[in-house]
Amino acid sequence: MPEFLLRSMLAGAIRAFPIKLKVPNPGSHMKKRDAERSLLSALSCRVFQKQPNPLAIVMLLCMILCFAIQPARAGEFEGVYRIGKTRFTVKPVKMAYQVRWAKGHGSMFFFFSRETPDGKYLFVSEDGKKAKDNFLFDDSLFLSGTFIRSDGKQFPVRKAVK
Repeated sequence: MPEFLLRSMLAGAIRAFPIKLKVPNPGSHMKKRDAERSLLSALSCRVFQKQPNPLAIVMLLCMILCFAIQPARAGEFEGVYRIGKTRFTVKPVKMAYQVRWAKGHGSMFFFFSRETPDGKYLFVSEDGKKAKDNFLFDDSLFLSGTFIRSDGKQFPVRKAVK
């Protein structure tokens, strides 16, 4: 669980229950497991001592739910992909994405260009004297899409299963 999420959950829990409780700050010196235990013990101790503020609890649960759902909606353009039987690896490098073809030498760099009006994501190869290659993904999960070669030929792209 990320540290900022633990801090916000702990702050929400302390606001929800009106008594003071000393709980260690989940900083970098604390292990994640210890921080989660402190949060759980803080919540369980406070529940039995006083009535919680219902609005604060609802807000805390909504915040937790939003953070839990967020990763399911967005993906990352990285990992191993396939075009037919050809595999390639994508790795983020600064503001670009490095594509290394399994059957090729060297690598190509692609940059995020834009989101199309129909919700597809376009990545374009770096500028050069040659025409550009494109990846056009169906949605923000980057699981499937189309590779458009510089000569205009299109190939279906899928994220490889591990």
